Amino acid sequence: MKRTVGPLNITLAIPLNGLQPNAEVRADKSKVELPKFGKHVLSNEGGLFPFVSDQPWELEVIIAEIGVYNSLFWYRNPKSPKPESLRVAYDYDYDYDCEANIMMQDFPFFTERSCEAVAASIVAPHGLHFENALPKLRSIREFAAKSDF
Repeated sequence: MKRTVGPLNITLAIPLNGLQPNAEVRADKSKVELPKFGKHVLSNEGGLFPFVSDQPWELEVIIAEIGVYNSLFWYRNPKSPKPESLRVAYDYDYDYDCEANIMMQDFPFFTERSCEAVAASIVAPHGLHFENALPKLRSIREFAAKSDF
C-alpha cells in the first residue's frame, strides 16, 4: 500500500510515451485486436489509442465520456505512483493525523468550457460497498475544490 505523511500538491508530469500493444495474445496463442479510442493524450498519428481494459466497465466509461459534446481528451491514470500519475491522499478517519493512503484515480477526462477554458473531471467508478469508498470520495471532492485540476 502506498503511503504519505499527508496531502502534498505536486505538478503532474506530462506522459511522454504510451507503449501499448495493438493486440491481445490469448492462451491459445491467437491474437485479438484491442479496441482503439480517439481523444487519448497519447493517440497515434491517426488519432487513436489501443486500450487494454482490466475491467469491462472501463470501456463503457471511455465510450460515454469521449462521447460528451465538449470532450477534448482523456487519460488512463497509471495504477502505480509515477510522475505522470494523478494521486490523491485519503485517510480512513479523515483527519490525516498519521500516514495517509494514496489512491490513483482511474480516468481524468478533459472538456472545453466557456471562453476556451479546459476543465478536468476525475472518473473513478467504484462501489460504495468498499470500506474505503467514502473516505476516497471525500478526498477527491476536497482535492477538486482546492486545486486547479
